[in-house]
Amino acid sequence: MRILNGGESAPVHYHDGGYKTCVGGDECVPCKAANKASIKTYFWVQDQKDKQVKLYKMPWSVKKQLIALQEKPATAFSDLPMPYDITLAVSGAHTKEVNYVVMENTPSAVDPSAVKEAESKTPVDIIIEREKDKQRNGGNSQAKDIRNSAAYPDADLGAPVF
Repeated sequence: MRILNGGESAPVHYHDGGYKTCVGGDECVPCKAANKASIKTYFWVQDQKDKQVKLYKMPWSVKKQLIALQEKPATAFSDLPMPYDITLAVSGAHTKEVNYVVMENTPSAVDPSAVKEAESKTPVDIIIEREKDKQRNGGNSQAKDIRNSAAYPDADLGAPVF
């Protein structure tokens, strides 16, 4: 996959069979149930299997490996989109012992149409706010677009990468 843009992090809980964005305090049902939150970082990525732009909620274990790549001179990057694709090797999927290994690839040209598509998607900070609002309102988002534009429909989220 190629990370195109984004990079906002949010605490999330695995609760009632799915991930729920943490809203904190008394409003957060998983917090009240003592369900520990983990950190996910939201990115728009291009899935190289089908070339589609998708929302990816990156686990902290993957983000730590990306940070390590940024610190190595041969794979360092400072801006998005990334200058190369990354491949994730996943073991233990659907268990409590999921392991991710990030493998970098040779730098290659970024697909300009994918970058343009990612830029037209709902910004990840708005997605996070909508998810929080959905938790606060029992599954119904009442959130207004904080950028005063109707250009960010919920329908553009697409299929998740994982």
